[in-house]
Amino acid sequence: MIQSIVNLLPASWQYPNVTCARILLEGKVSQTANFAGGVDKQASAIHVHGKKVGVLEVHYLEKMPKSDEGPFLKWERSLLDAIAERIGKIVEHKKAEAELRLSHQKLRELYEHLQTAREGEQKRIAYEIHDDLGQILTALKMDVRWLSRELSDSTKAVRSRTHSMTELVDNAFRTVHEIASELRPTLLDDFGLSAQVLHHAEEFQKRSGVKCSVRIRPNEIVLDQERSVLAFRVFQELLTNVLRHSDAAKVNVSLVKSKAELKLEVRDNGKGIARGKISDRNSFGLRGIMERVTFWRGQVVIRGAPHKGTKVVVRLPLNRRGETP
Repeated sequence: MIQSIVNLLPASWQYPNVTCARILLEGKVSQTANFAGGVDKQASAIHVHGKKVGVLEVHYLEKMPKSDEGPFLKWERSLLDAIAERIGKIVEHKKAEAELRLSHQKLRELYEHLQTAREGEQKRIAYEIHDDLGQILTALKMDVRWLSRELSDSTKAVRSRTHSMTELVDNAFRTVHEIASELRPTLLDDFGLSAQVLHHAEEFQKRSGVKCSVRIRPNEIVLDQERSVLAFRVFQELLTNVLRHSDAAKVNVSLVKSKAELKLEVRDNGKGIARGKISDRNSFGLRGIMERVTFWRGQVVIRGAPHKGTKVVVRLPLNRRGETP
């Protein structure tokens, strides 16, 4: 851009055939092809936030007749100052954009760090709940069974109460398992992404009544732990959004891994997401998905049509951080 400005300058002065120009800006030099340093020079400082960062110069290669400012005209001085001021504003704008991009990148890195720390803490809590509470409940169930045998000759009311205690312990077992699975999907660690996605889809269909069809290619998708967790959490959030907002009766899920990327597509037959909701600041689920996928240099495309449903396509590259596809 700076070079383009330099190249246009000679044609704007009264003797273009003998005019050359250059811009010295923050240690870098841009100049016309014929620049050689002239007999007469007109210069204007370039300022960014009140600090001089460069200079704009126009030179005549030959001695020209005297005019308002040496051989230069007043309007040429005004033009030079205006251009120098404009360059300063452009530099300010570019610096602000760079700082904003850096700030966004740091926020994304912090967000992903917090998500990773959260997943790690949830994994620890899940194992503690599963192991510690599981052992306690197992011991309690054994004691209840012993008590039931010892009271076999007791009244019907006592036998009924011990039976109820056994059922309560079994319900507690199921609750502990559900809580631990929600905190950290055990299938993801033990059997991989494909198994966890299929299991979650089955559970989603049972709980919601929404038919969930899943297609996975290849059948066993192997990824590093970070990407596996990310892909599953995105899938989990998309199904949650379907249940909360879409009024859909059916969801089609496609999970395909190629050499270059992992592609997740979730399509429902619900009422269709409104365009404004996609970028709504209060759509925390979608914004969270976009932030996490963007951090991994992925892409999220969301399309909705009234009464025709919503389709979300997530593409996650598999060659970041030195990973070989």
